[in-house]
Amino acid sequence: MSAEKPLKSRFWEVLRKHEQQLKDDNKPLEERKAFSKQMRLCSLFFARYELAKAFKGIVISPENAVTPNILLGYSVGMRLFLAVSALELAQAVTEKPIESIKIIASDHPALADFFKTFLNKEKTTRHTDENGSRIKVTLAQKMQDLVEHKNCLDSFLQNGDLTELARAFRHMFAHGFFTTSGNDLLTQDTVEHFQELTEVLLEKSFALFDEYMQKTVEKNSPFTVEKNENRVFL
Repeated sequence: MSAEKPLKSRFWEVLRKHEQQLKDDNKPLEERKAFSKQMRLCSLFFARYELAKAFKGIVISPENAVTPNILLGYSVGMRLFLAVSALELAQAVTEKPIESIKIIASDHPALADFFKTFLNKEKTTRHTDENGSRIKVTLAQKMQDLVEHKNCLDSFLQNGDLTELARAFRHMFAHGFFTTSGNDLLTQDTVEHFQELTEVLLEKSFALFDEYMQKTVEKNSPFTVEKNENRVFL
């Protein structure tokens, strides 16, 4: 990252310069539309990235009967949700292949090891077997049962892709399966590791966008939005 100015300051400075240049050169309408579309994507990235960075938690009315542990779970899930979408927006802006947002376990071995253990931790359910004993399941088993999460989870377990793991958790949060009620999964240690995963995602998205700024925008390369086959939104 440039040491002279923050990323956002450089972005808006470059935006104004290119916008004025397009007007001065009387560029075709399609080129100006392409520029505007790319700028909207960049603005979306900044909005989501800055919200994720600044997010401190969910606040609810005092009379609501939600336990602090459940509220903490929702807060952790929401921030992870925001970070995943910020990374996807960074990938959309740069139009790099989807592999560009892959975060491999070997780069964060302790974090990956924690989540492998976390996923295999058993939880006692309300259901009983034929002998009347409570059935125990792991979080990984629960996620495997939810078809839309299976590929993401497999990508982490088999290939060590932390981005796909975060996507699986994001899906769970968005669809109401990311809960902490009735179990001891959300310890302080777990919260810290979820926050670490979120920071890793945000660092990756910032690095992608900063590289785009330096190599594409600040060198006056043209903005293009035609080749969007690499953009992935889940």
